Amino acid sequence: MSKQNLGDTIIRNAAELFRKQGYKATSIKQIANASDCTTAALYYYFEGGKAEILETVMQRMAPDQLLPEEKRALPDTLAEFFEIRTNLMKSNMPQLAERVRWLLMELANLSEEDKAPFQRQLLGIQAEMQKSLGAYVEDETLARQVSWVMFCSMFGYQQLVVMMGLQDESGLDPDNYVEAVRNVIFKDLLHLEKRVDHE
Repeated sequence: MSKQNLGDTIIRNAAELFRKQGYKATSIKQIANASDCTTAALYYYFEGGKAEILETVMQRMAPDQLLPEEKRALPDTLAEFFEIRTNLMKSNMPQLAERVRWLLMELANLSEEDKAPFQRQLLGIQAEMQKSLGAYVEDETLARQVSWVMFCSMFGYQQLVVMMGLQDESGLDPDNYVEAVRNVIFKDLLHLEKRVDHE
């Protein structure tokens, strides 16, 4: 097995063990056994041990569509941007929420050092959303606030409404949620919008 393949196997098995029994309860030996390698081999690929494995697992959790979008051209209008972004959230949040559920439940038990990679990843996604919104909204403070409200909304909707099975009670199935967020968050922004300069 190549280094890359074994590294991927270790990360895949570690992610599954973390999901099933939690980060704290998972040992390096368990990860090595599940990956059919020795602990020495595991440390050869991940010198930082379990902390480095956790960071790599977290880096791979977010679907590509929620990561920085510098390679994708921004649409011309804020309404188009919001339509694309909310549809991406609608389609990807269930997958992301399932991937991070174990981590959210265990965050209070992790050290600040262990939390840091996850926090950096979330801040990176939020910062990219803010940067994208800045192409449409000149007020940097407003772009920052809206990006945080949007980010908290999408994460909270998945955790509270979907995971807790409250879609019927809330009246917010994924399509209704997208429409509600569009109406609540972006309705009043449209009159502040500037056109994107693609030059």
